[in-house]
Amino acid sequence: MKKIYLNTILVLSLLVSYCASADTSSVLGVLRSDEDFNYSDFYQIKEDPRLQFINLLVFDHINEKFPLPATPYNRDTHFGGWLRDNTGGTCLNTRGKVLVRDSASSVSYSPNGCTVEGGHWDDPYTALIYTSAKDIQIDHVVALKNAYMTGAHEWDFKKRCLYANYLGNEFHLLSVNGKENLKKSDSSPSVMFHPIKPILVSSSKNG
Repeated sequence: MKKIYLNTILVLSLLVSYCASADTSSVLGVLRSDEDFNYSDFYQIKEDPRLQFINLLVFDHINEKFPLPATPYNRDTHFGGWLRDNTGGTCLNTRGKVLVRDSASSVSYSPNGCTVEGGHWDDPYTALIYTSAKDIQIDHVVALKNAYMTGAHEWDFKKRCLYANYLGNEFHLLSVNGKENLKKSDSSPSVMFHPIKPILVSSSKNG
């Protein structure tokens, strides 16, 4: 447990320096800033202030809308892109590292060794095997836009960049089929489609 904790601290400390110096102007956006977003679908659950005491066995809650961000969501501006930290003897960016981690076999690389091209990925959304990295996208289980709309807009850029590139566990970023990831879009984990449910159970237990 101590080793895992120290490794997580090391990963975070490295990412802090790179997020602080990241040039977001050069990052290609994944989502348009003018996308429709149904703000009314998202509420924060709070304890009812009218209650005189709290029953630890039965919680009464009220729904309260999240405050709207002052700035419309933009992937490039608010979260940046995949970081390439050039530590640990690799030139892979965050995407590449997740692809290596999730592949059931050794991966193949581009000639310069900085891009993963092939591997063996068991997609959790379709239960199919993919061997070409072109078929794989890296999914934020809690989508960046969903995170932004439900509180991450209050973070500074460094913290949002850390969130987007966090590698401290194996359920925050997943190697999944690209088409299925696009279907998932910005959905909240609470309303995702059926194939992800076992993942949500796992992430809830580890969260």
